[in-house]
Parts: sequence; C-alpha cells; structure tokens
Amino acid sequence: MTFAFETAKYGDPEIQFSGVSPTVVMQWIVGFRRERVLLYSGDIIDTEEALRIGLVNQVVPDDELEDKTMRYARRVVTVDQVAV
Repeated sequence: MTFAFETAKYGDPEIQFSGVSPTVVMQWIVGFRRERVLLYSGDIIDTEEALRIGLVNQVVPDDELEDKTMRYARRVVTVDQVAV
C-alpha cells in the first residue's frame, strides 16, 4: 500500500546522468511499458499520473498523510497476521 502526498513528484532522473535505475522492481509495479517510458526518459510525473499508472494507491492532502497512514495501519493490525 502506497500513500502519497498530493504535491509529491516521482521519477527516475538518474537515467539522464547514466545512473543505475530500479528497473527490476518498477516493472512489477507499473508494468513493463510504462516503466520503460519513465526510465528511458527520466521524466518526472505528478501524483495524479502516479495514481493513474498504479505507482501509488491513494493520494491524500499533504497535511493528512500521517493520519491516513496510521488509520490504515491500525486496520491492518486487526486482521489475522497469517492472512496478512
């Protein structure tokens, strides 16, 4: 589960400087084709686009992030740990 600030930005700009990218992990999250577009270009995307492509699960106002994540965590700990 990935919560995101509504003002957050995402990208992998290291590619523009010949850096190593997280190619193995990202394709499992957003899919191979979307991963390639982001990694080859080094483009930065906003939270709405990150939500649309599945990079994040939920977008919350910046000042509510901690409250929302803690509420979710409290719900998860009530579920049987074997099931989780």
